[in-house]
Amino acid sequence: MSTYYILNYIGAAALFIYNFLYMKKRQELTQSRFRKSVKKLSTEKLYLIIETLIISIFQYAPILIFNKSFGFVVGTGANYFGLLYLAPIFLGIGCFLLGTDWMNQSDLLTPAYPLALFFSKIGCFFGGCCRGIPWKYGIPNFQTGVKEVPIQLLEALSALLIFIFFSIYGNKLKRGTAFPIYVIVYSVSRFITEFLRAEKSVIWGLKMYQILCL
Repeated sequence: MSTYYILNYIGAAALFIYNFLYMKKRQELTQSRFRKSVKKLSTEKLYLIIETLIISIFQYAPILIFNKSFGFVVGTGANYFGLLYLAPIFLGIGCFLLGTDWMNQSDLLTPAYPLALFFSKIGCFFGGCCRGIPWKYGIPNFQTGVKEVPIQLLEALSALLIFIFFSIYGNKLKRGTAFPIYVIVYSVSRFITEFLRAEKSVIWGLKMYQILCL
């Protein structure tokens, strides 16, 4: 298996792991109808783990729909936009089925999105996809050998900084606003970095991903 796919798998796993690490906080803020009826603490913890897994699956599920192979968990590219656009709907369905609070869940899970993207972008760097524009001082592309702006690493750094920000300040934002703010921040960041990517313009000098950002 190539480094590209390995890092994308790690990115998907990081999303789940992050959610599991916040189980205690989720337990305080997102009591579900299932756990309210549980008497034993050990059983309650098991339910919490199962709930976290279910919520994480619903959180990540949209990327499968936008994946052309339908079922390969680690799709990237336009799939990430699909993940962002459909996440509120799928996450809302998961929360409804579990009888837990959607807004609190959304706030708590928001940092997991840029965390998964961080690993995926490093995977893109080693996979040679999402290419940057040619640059004589750049890093040779792993596929073509052409020196390019390492845009994948710049986007990975951006994702990491966004992850850190929401991990620290996300719970200080108004309830239910963390995810919408993340979508805006990511879109602005991606719109800017697209100028350094080797993509063709489609209309008014803008690239397809820039239009998606808008």
